[in-house]
Amino acid sequence: MDSTPQAPQRRTGASADDGSSRAEAPIHSRLSLFTDTAEPAQPYLVSSSAGGAGRAPVPRMSRWTQRIFLVIFVIFCIELGMLLVVLPWLPVWTSNGLLARFPGLRELAAHNFVRGAMSGMGLLDIWIGIWEAVHYREK
Repeated sequence: MDSTPQAPQRRTGASADDGSSRAEAPIHSRLSLFTDTAEPAQPYLVSSSAGGAGRAPVPRMSRWTQRIFLVIFVIFCIELGMLLVVLPWLPVWTSNGLLARFPGLRELAAHNFVRGAMSGMGLLDIWIGIWEAVHYREK
């Protein structure tokens, strides 16, 4: 046997005689009882300063389809908004074939409050179309 004294080895697990060794163990080793330790999950990080090195390139056709969709959406919103702003104040709003069959609905549509609410929806629709056009950013 070797006569040189060896330094005592510190155990990291829980011991029966000293409860302080468990408190000194790192938190990830204490929680390993409850998680799958076969393969630790690592977050997937993409650096924004890498100049797009971590991103997949966007196909050219996808960019053009986004632009075309934006133009169609903006035109649709503005046209629908203008229609909703003007149409409630025209005579065709209350004298049409759809409302002729429902006199209660015709009377409701003739109220200025309903006409104003529809005009407000039109203004909101115009604002949404313009906002989408101004805040468009390519990805």
